[in-house]
Amino acid sequence: MRKILCLILIFHGLSKTSYSQSIFRDTLVNYRVATTYSLFSIREQLRDKEGFGPWGIEAQRFITDNFSLGLQYNFQKRPYSATIWDLAIDQNNPIKYIGSARESQFLIKGNYYLTFKDAESRVLQSFKIYGSIGLGAGFSRSFGVSDSLYNGAFQEKELKNQYFVAQLTVGAEYEFLRNFGVHLEAGYALSWLQFGVFYKF
Repeated sequence: MRKILCLILIFHGLSKTSYSQSIFRDTLVNYRVATTYSLFSIREQLRDKEGFGPWGIEAQRFITDNFSLGLQYNFQKRPYSATIWDLAIDQNNPIKYIGSARESQFLIKGNYYLTFKDAESRVLQSFKIYGSIGLGAGFSRSFGVSDSLYNGAFQEKELKNQYFVAQLTVGAEYEFLRNFGVHLEAGYALSWLQFGVFYKF
C-alpha cells in the first residue's frame, strides 16, 4: 500500500511538471504556438493585390526552461514569369510564360531562449531573445501559360522541384498579455525579416 501511494505521488508530481515559466508567476507553460509573416512582402502584395506570404506556423515543446523543439510549416504564393526556349513549339524565339508559383517547407527546429525573468523591470521580464536552427524539406510548383498563341493555342508549362531546407534565425519576443505576445525574427529563412504573434499554454 505504501509503494502504491508513493507511485501516485510521483505521477502526480510529473503530471504537474512544466518547463517554461511565464512572466506571470502563477502560470507555467509547456507549449508555444506561433505564426509569422514576411515584412518584405506586405507592401508589394497590397499594391499588386496578388501573392501570399512567406507565411509560417510552428508548434514548440519546451524541454527545459530555455530550450524547445518544434515543427514549422512555411508557405508562399507569388507571381511567376519565365522566358524559356522550347524548340518543339518555336525554333526561333523563346516563349514567355506567366502564372504563379507555390512553395512549401517542412522543418524540425531547435530553439534556445535567453530570458530576463529575474529582472526587476516588468518590461525586461516580458522580453526574451532567442535563436533557432531548422532542417527539413521544401517543395515548389510553378505553373505558367504562354502570353501568345502558338500553333493556334496557348501553351502551358509546369515545373516541380524538391530540395533540402536549412534555416537559421534570431529573434525577440514580448509577452504583453498572459501567455500571449508578439515576436520579430531575422536571418536565413524563407523571408529575411518576419513578424508574428505567439501563444503559450
